[in-house]
Amino acid sequence: RADSAFGSSLDFQPIPDPPLNPLFETAQSALEKSCYLKINWKISEDSTVSDAVKYMVAHDIGAMAVTEAGTDVVCGVLSERDYLTKVAFLKRDPSQTKISEVCTMGRANLVTVTRGNPIDRCM
Repeated sequence: RADSAFGSSLDFQPIPDPPLNPLFETAQSALEKSCYLKINWKISEDSTVSDAVKYMVAHDIGAMAVTEAGTDVVCGVLSERDYLTKVAFLKRDPSQTKISEVCTMGRANLVTVTRGNPIDRCM
């Protein structure tokens, strides 16, 4: 109920904002609403798999962009699947295995989008 300056009150229901069509969202608008906005998604190819797994578990993420050693240039991706199939299943020691040995490497294998791409394009 809202009271007016004249002592009477009016009954009203707020008008909700119309739902945003998800197809009009961009990668940037989705990222801005995400709890993952402040996470560093990159890890160096010369880091160990153990380092990556600890980071992914701590931040509840399933993949990381792999960068060339000493740079910020993305050269691959490390996923949970990479860990399961190339480390855990083969009983490799994650603390002795470099990310470059097990991640999916090469620009030809990477599909990327920009922050301005619509969500349907990102999927």
